[in-house]
Amino acid sequence: MDLSGLRAQVDALQPRDRMWPAPYADRMPSEVEYSRCLDPGKYQVLHERLQLWAAVVVKAGLGRVEAAQGAVWRDLLPERDLRAATPTATWWLRPSSTSALPLLVVAHRQEGGVWMGAGDPAVPVVRLPVCGCDACDDGGALLAGELDDRVLDVLGGSFTHVRLGDARVVGVADGWSTNSDLAGQDVERLLAEARSGRSPHHVVHGTPWG
Repeated sequence: MDLSGLRAQVDALQPRDRMWPAPYADRMPSEVEYSRCLDPGKYQVLHERLQLWAAVVVKAGLGRVEAAQGAVWRDLLPERDLRAATPTATWWLRPSSTSALPLLVVAHRQEGGVWMGAGDPAVPVVRLPVCGCDACDDGGALLAGELDDRVLDVLGGSFTHVRLGDARVVGVADGWSTNSDLAGQDVERLLAEARSGRSPHHVVHGTPWG
């Protein structure tokens, strides 16, 4: 599967360099900009981009789109936020391969952004924007790039979610993150065991989509 080719097709449909620029590239944001978002609608392009990813994936014969009524999240702190938000769309992008992970997409009205999960039940992959205030706006191109990276982590089979009690380890193509210090744990070994099917912990991981 040519992941870079899929990304190039999405870019051709929605060029990242035509999105809004980072507004604070040459100055620090003011205090008031930390408590406002004058144009939350600009983040709707993130959901539009995920819809384009879906179209490209379906055209390539790698998956299909399904409605996601009653979708279940696992290990999801944003579930609290989702109950307070007003989703405008919820849908699955499901792989043709039964060993690959499906993608769950939730678009929400308050901030105009998206949540993305993997697996069914789904674990969190990314929420963008992380903060919707004007001061934290890094520009559309950077957000679209991060969204693409996370989609490709799932399509390419690198996304790995490991639960160790209250600790979570998430591995992606370019590294890993955790919500705990995991003292004494070899994270690279944990992820290697998870990806090879040898982990004693709860793992969410799938094969590449194609």
